[in-house]
Amino acid sequence: MSHNLVATLLRAYRGPRAALPVLLVLADHASAQGVAWPCVRTIADRCQISERQVRSHLSKLAAGGWLRPINSRKGGRAMSTRWQIVANPEMDFRVSDEIPGSAVPPSRPETRKPASINPEVGRQKPGSQVPPKQLRINQEPLSEVPPKRERRSAAPPQVTDPAFEDFWAAYPKKKAKSDASKAWQKLHPDAALAEHIVMQVKRASKTHDWLKDGGQFIPYPATYLNGRRFEDELVAAPKVTSLTVAL
Repeated sequence: MSHNLVATLLRAYRGPRAALPVLLVLADHASAQGVAWPCVRTIADRCQISERQVRSHLSKLAAGGWLRPINSRKGGRAMSTRWQIVANPEMDFRVSDEIPGSAVPPSRPETRKPASINPEVGRQKPGSQVPPKQLRINQEPLSEVPPKRERRSAAPPQVTDPAFEDFWAAYPKKKAKSDASKAWQKLHPDAALAEHIVMQVKRASKTHDWLKDGGQFIPYPATYLNGRRFEDELVAAPKVTSLTVAL
């Protein structure tokens, strides 16, 4: 087990997150040269996953450059593969020559020419030089454009209908004027009907139903309009006559 290798992997790992436990188990079984060959079942038991998931994670780690298969040897029912752990794929260190049959000749360092952007096609071409102006543009950070604030339109001024004001002035129970205004707009009476409604309200104010108990049974203005109560037949309040009894 190499504690330095595990610590290095925890700092430098940038691969799939689900495959990290598999890589750490290999590092736990690795030799001083970073070579490990535990069987798939051992890795599955340590990670508490299926063997199929272990093989999938091993393939992803190998594709990402974190593992490199060296050779295979018989182990149990299947083939146990030797894995070279690459703590940093960019550095790409390999097995030393101390392990027989596992040495890998060092590869030549790749020399890459600085890439630049061709302003005509917008792609990078190796070997071309970047113009000074284009270089400065590429190095400048993109500034975030603040979102535009939506202007809230002012609420249109409420226009009061003179006919409704006449109705409101004549109605004895002045409650819920906003609801009454909405009911008036919904009814949308013409001049003749508006005049008739006001006259009916004045007549209803003298009836027994609206006068008894201090006007307790007078409907709300909105209820009066929505129910078209101005079409009701009104009964005038009975006249009280005084009787003089001669003794």
